[in-house]
Amino acid sequence: MITVPEQADYYKEILFNLENPVVLSVEQFDTYWPLTDAVWTKIGGKTLQQNSTVEVQHYECRLRKSKKTGTNVAEKEGRVVKNRITTSRVKDLCQVRMKMTRTLTEPITVTLERKDGSKHTHDLEETFRLCGLPSAVKRVVQAEADKDYTAAQIFHALKGGGKIEGSIALEAIGGASLKRHDVSNAKRGSRPDQRTLLHGISFRQDVDEARSLRNSKGRLSAEFEVLDAKKEQRWGLVFAEPKRLQVLQQRGYLTQFDSTHKMNKWKHNMFSFLVRDGNGIFIPAAHCVVDRENSETLSRAMEFIKSWCCWTPRYVLTDDSSIEQLAVKKTVHSMRTLQRKFFSAACKRVFDLLRQAMFTFTGIKCEELCRQAVNAAPEAMRSYVETHWLETQAKWAMYA
Repeated sequence: MITVPEQADYYKEILFNLENPVVLSVEQFDTYWPLTDAVWTKIGGKTLQQNSTVEVQHYECRLRKSKKTGTNVAEKEGRVVKNRITTSRVKDLCQVRMKMTRTLTEPITVTLERKDGSKHTHDLEETFRLCGLPSAVKRVVQAEADKDYTAAQIFHALKGGGKIEGSIALEAIGGASLKRHDVSNAKRGSRPDQRTLLHGISFRQDVDEARSLRNSKGRLSAEFEVLDAKKEQRWGLVFAEPKRLQVLQQRGYLTQFDSTHKMNKWKHNMFSFLVRDGNGIFIPAAHCVVDRENSETLSRAMEFIKSWCCWTPRYVLTDDSSIEQLAVKKTVHSMRTLQRKFFSAACKRVFDLLRQAMFTFTGIKCEELCRQAVNAAPEAMRSYVETHWLETQAKWAMYA
């Protein structure tokens, strides 16, 4: 996830202190300058010197802060403007200034040197903590923010998953002071458009070509759109091979599914539903491609799979994903079925008996409770309880 350049600590040190002029090639500058660029801020614009053969740009330490702090405007075009509550850094905490000289003729080099004998009154990490993170860290955070994970998940992953040794790479590129709100800000500014043209082919053209390929191979497929929890339109595509659906129908009582992230050029996620065949090997039985991972899209895809092969899973294995677990609850929900069918006061006795039957540990006890539920059910519901609960214990009971 995080690539640390070779000799990163050495170049961070010399580019921060600038005890002596540092001469870098273009490749070295592009590699190591992003590790310390947050220390410096420009003074004025670029100037050409020596008959336009070199380009000069002056910098100062951000803690010097020679630029004047802006002020709030109380009125604007006759309207009273509410003043924002802002803070500003204290000026003149450091006096270091620096000059960057770039040659414009081959071989191109970049020279960085201090303008006077002043030294930093702080260390490198303190600069990042007070003034912001370097570009190297921001690029890593932005790349992860574009993957549609939550800020907490990204922050946890960048910090090494809670392991001390896991955050070494982040600290090596200057991210020791990274906070979760930095990740949240990166996500807020990230608006990836997955429907733009890539290589001259539109999203719809790709979908149509995929549909033609699936039809030529005799596979079942369905394209759909749903509204997520934020009332935003989400796209999905579910497909499966008929022979694999037969295996899913026969052995789908234990189903495992998980996603592969950014599996195509549109950065879509693909979920695969796996079951064990006769040899005990997990094989993919169906797939679902979604533009964004959410429970509404996954639940709709699972409903299509159920309609194709009467899939009745008893145990569904997922990773530690609340989205996947919620999708399972929306699609396979014996308890919700109970609540929907037996919500009235007249059926309360039936509801209690069947709920107890769901979690009993023996087949004899489960059958006994189901028969009691049949006898306790109203005349109009008795046939339903007998057909869909008493005769199908092996599909939903805990003992099975």
